Amino acid sequence: MAIYKENNESNVNAEPILLDKHQTAKTLSISVSSLERLMKSAEIPFVRLNGRVLFPRRKLEAWAQGLPHGATQ
Repeated sequence: MAIYKENNESNVNAEPILLDKHQTAKTLSISVSSLERLMKSAEIPFVRLNGRVLFPRRKLEAWAQGLPHGATQ
């Protein structure tokens, strides 16, 4: 599931503002189980919406920017 920003153009190339677990893991180049470990330790920003776990793209990008270079999670 992805929720997209509204714009005047087609959403075909629009970036989603909320990512699901699989999209987030792919974006971060990590496994879903690694992502779940980050969630369990509250190291990564996420929200629950109607029983689904979603990751706000902007918060995720800010989180990733704050990681030290060469960090391993």
